[in-house]
Amino acid sequence: IQVRRGNELLSDPQAMQFVSSYWNAHGGYDKEKHNYVPIEHYLGGYLSQYKCSRKIRSVYIATSDRENVEKEISILGSKTGKGKIKIGCTTFQFVFPPTPSKKERKLSGCAERYSRTVNSIAHFIIFSSAKTFIGDVNSDLGRLVRTFRLKLNEKKSGGNNKPVLLYRTKAVFGKISSLLK
Repeated sequence: IQVRRGNELLSDPQAMQFVSSYWNAHGGYDKEKHNYVPIEHYLGGYLSQYKCSRKIRSVYIATSDRENVEKEISILGSKTGKGKIKIGCTTFQFVFPPTPSKKERKLSGCAERYSRTVNSIAHFIIFSSAKTFIGDVNSDLGRLVRTFRLKLNEKKSGGNNKPVLLYRTKAVFGKISSLLK
């Protein structure tokens, strides 16, 4: 799951339009308090698409707001073990990338840009090869992931068969269908 928050969203008018629509549909939008969409919405897309499972579902989360996302996750369901949370009838194991070291947080200039680029490539590889991607298809990373998740349709084209299929991708922001027309 690619979770965008705060400043990442404020600079993206399309994403902020979705954020305000989300909060207006859930009790009212306050620009100061609501510069994000809760993790519950991201997981809702997954839970509505797939049946209950006895398997533990590993969920990789890339976000710049790890602390708040972890708090939201902790109240979504019941804890069933170290790092595992049961939501409905499915147990999830949430995985976050390593927290940057003090040395990495003090980087600036080229070194910081290099570190961010390496992290983005790692996120990209994980998102591109995951069974399901849930995220923002308006961001640069989201558009790239969406492109790499396209598959040629092996069935005969024509009728209801589209020549290109998008493999298990759920948009939190943006419209996936515009790419497939």
